[in-house]
Amino acid sequence: MSTHFYPELLSFQSSSVVGKEIRKKSLDVSLYAYESHSIHFSARDFITTWDTRELLDAKKGSLVFTNEAGYIEIEERRGASVVKKYPSHRATLLTLPFLLEWSRESQLEYEYLLRLK
Repeated sequence: MSTHFYPELLSFQSSSVVGKEIRKKSLDVSLYAYESHSIHFSARDFITTWDTRELLDAKKGSLVFTNEAGYIEIEERRGASVVKKYPSHRATLLTLPFLLEWSRESQLEYEYLLRLK
């Protein structure tokens, strides 16, 4: 169980996945409308969190990681292109529909790595 189930489950913890990508690729990413301790842990660095003013003042091309609500707000305020869309599900909220592969999609939320326009 610990060699297959848990590693597979962690692939749906998007903040951990993004943190590892930030570390491996040395990406300069900021967070917006997003709270997670695991992203800092996985990146082995503190990831800056922007408020609305910092988002509006950020350079074109800056990378931002956010949730669905943050994505919608960024699109409305200044625009962004999706670099990568990450499936997300809280590991502490396991349900049978999530565990069954054929019904998992309906249980997922998505988080986004965006490039600001």
